[in-house]
Amino acid sequence: MGPLLDAMEAGRLPPDRAVDELRYAIAEARWAAARAALPDLDPLAHQDRHALVAAFRDLERDRLEETRRLVRAKHLAQLPTGASGQMGFLRGEMGKKRRHKPIRQVMRAAGPMVQRIKPVLLMSPISIAQYLPPGSATFDLLVIDEASQVRPEEALGAIARCRQIVVVGDQKQLPPTSFFDRLAGAEEADEEEDAEEVRSAKATEMESVLTLCEARGLNPAMLEWHYRSRDPSLIMVNNAEFYDHRLVLPPSPVQNDPEFGLAFRRVPGVYTSRSRGTGRPGTNRIEAEAVVAAVAEHARTRPDLSLGVVAFSKAQSDMLTEVMELARRQDPTLDAFLREGRAEDVFVKNIENVQGDERDVILISVGYGPAEPGGRLASMSFGPVNGEGGERRLNVLFSRARTRCLVFCSFDPGDIDLSRVTRDGPRVLKRFLEFARSGQLAQPEA
Repeated sequence: MGPLLDAMEAGRLPPDRAVDELRYAIAEARWAAARAALPDLDPLAHQDRHALVAAFRDLERDRLEETRRLVRAKHLAQLPTGASGQMGFLRGEMGKKRRHKPIRQVMRAAGPMVQRIKPVLLMSPISIAQYLPPGSATFDLLVIDEASQVRPEEALGAIARCRQIVVVGDQKQLPPTSFFDRLAGAEEADEEEDAEEVRSAKATEMESVLTLCEARGLNPAMLEWHYRSRDPSLIMVNNAEFYDHRLVLPPSPVQNDPEFGLAFRRVPGVYTSRSRGTGRPGTNRIEAEAVVAAVAEHARTRPDLSLGVVAFSKAQSDMLTEVMELARRQDPTLDAFLREGRAEDVFVKNIENVQGDERDVILISVGYGPAEPGGRLASMSFGPVNGEGGERRLNVLFSRARTRCLVFCSFDPGDIDLSRVTRDGPRVLKRFLEFARSGQLAQPEA
């Protein structure tokens, strides 16, 4: 610290560079201590870090490519070459110009041979039931992804066709939609239970196949490294709220770069409800126009980055789509950006159907807000966020961005009065908005 303070006092070090210089000095001291403790690190001392990173990337890329070649060669070596039996049947079907047999009939007649040619099948639960007759195909391994959204009865057909199962999912994210429908519409019934008979829950009574596997005691393993977000701020609230800080978040390679991380943008929006306002109920047009302006700016400045827009409600997502369609008629750059076919198209979705999607940049439109521009939030209603599992919807929403997330909001986060709500959703929302605005992760309110 002494040399740094002396440099500042002498005017050789501007105050705005002091923090960076201190961090550099700390890093140098740690590196010197590590070299002293581990002499094997000495050969790295005179090598360029960027060259080492580039060399590692090249070696890793070569290793992956070589693995692909080996797997491909091993598979090609075992492909059948005959023209009789099941292979003859398949060759006959491939040689036809028309009147091909349905896939289900093909699998019934030659399922094992199809699997030998194509050993990996990517299917949904309904397509398994539709295309694979019982006994036509068995699998060494079944992997169910997004398992929190798969009902047990949908997965049982696939499970019955496999020898081993790996279920991948997150209980903190959305369950099947019909589960929320049942919660919202079903009335609790009092059931008399025989005191001498306590039965286990049926599979169909479980929320999802992930819940079923946990209830049956399958060995769990948590994936702790978080790879999607290129800036820790994008996932920091989720890590604190839902994962007890267990996720390992690689640090960002940049500091204070506006193109990375989480940001908050307050707009003078007005929320129109059925009881107040003159616009379409459930929408905030001013906020939608601000979001679309940001989409247009993105199209001009960073068209190389993929983009997604998410609203808290379907009504607001419809408003965003409408405003965007009007704007693209007047803006050729925006129109070209939305029209171009790209690996990841621009999407406009609501909080209910965005699970599974991710983009480089995500724009969030909260939508809910005051009755007049710049006013205070009057209602504590945030649509699905207030309902059962609302916090799980937020967990999904807050983890869609890889590089940058910009939150558009028409009220101050402090306007959310937690004494007027009973669910966790509004509390998590308030903490997220406060972090987006200040960059400081506040302790959760009781």
